[in-house]
Amino acid sequence: MSLPVLECRQIYKSFGGVTVLNNVDFILEKGEIHALVGQNGAGKSTLMKIINGVYTQDSGTILIEGKEQIYKSAQEARRAGISMVFQDFSLVPTLSVSQNIFLARELSGGHLGLDDRRMEEITQKLLDSIGIDISIHPRDYVENLSVGSKQLVEIAKALSTDSKILIFDEPTVGLDPTQIVEIRGLIRRLAENSTVLFSTHILSEVEALCDRAIILINGQVRADARLSELAATSDAILVLDRQTSGVQEALGRLDHVRDVSAFVTSDGYPAFRTLGSSSTWPTAARPLHRRRPTTPSTSRRSSPPCRGP
Repeated sequence: MSLPVLECRQIYKSFGGVTVLNNVDFILEKGEIHALVGQNGAGKSTLMKIINGVYTQDSGTILIEGKEQIYKSAQEARRAGISMVFQDFSLVPTLSVSQNIFLARELSGGHLGLDDRRMEEITQKLLDSIGIDISIHPRDYVENLSVGSKQLVEIAKALSTDSKILIFDEPTVGLDPTQIVEIRGLIRRLAENSTVLFSTHILSEVEALCDRAIILINGQVRADARLSELAATSDAILVLDRQTSGVQEALGRLDHVRDVSAFVTSDGYPAFRTLGSSSTWPTAARPLHRRRPTTPSTSRRSSPPCRGP
């Protein structure tokens, strides 16, 4: 039996005394697409930046194919075969597209040694390999590109070196609907040769792309399973956008619900963890809607149920 491509063991990270990741454990199997799912503030970006060497964990271990890795920089992680497409962009705005890509290659242990014309030819081939109709020229300065175009240059940069693991932080943010479909197709193609981990809070994106989902809530892994296993779970997390009275009692009166516990998400929203039959969840939101006042100034809205641990 082959070893996992990547394994995280008991990863802990805090900033200023605030725990962001609390003993996170999971593995990535070769050739699969894994989704890291969670609300904004759940710790997704921090975890991926630890894997990519941007941050160092306070404690815990990262293993690549069974060997412990200690990265002091993203360049060291890249040399080990890990590339990341950042949501907040790691591009140098005052450099051209080709200069950004070849700077990343040089920092990862490669060598420039090429004139501008040759760098532009290679860059154009990388952009063409993405398979998306884009009007980006290798000589374009990054600061003049749209958000969507910058995202595509980040992807081209990640593809500029061979990678065992490709990490995407919210890969479709800033893209138009056509590009979203194309990026999803690109990720599927990349998974033929690399293991892919991408973060998202969009459940439809998980269903469209991934083999396995890792659900992160308040810095802890609450579920790690294939989609078919998650779909059959009897548990759920309900998150409201405002405090509403009587919700816990109303959920507890639903048929087949065994337990309801209240908590607050990391970004301050009221939430409820429920245990019960999967047949319950299509009707779980109804008691919440019945408690929603009709006056606009005091309207209470519930978010739809989200399957979770």
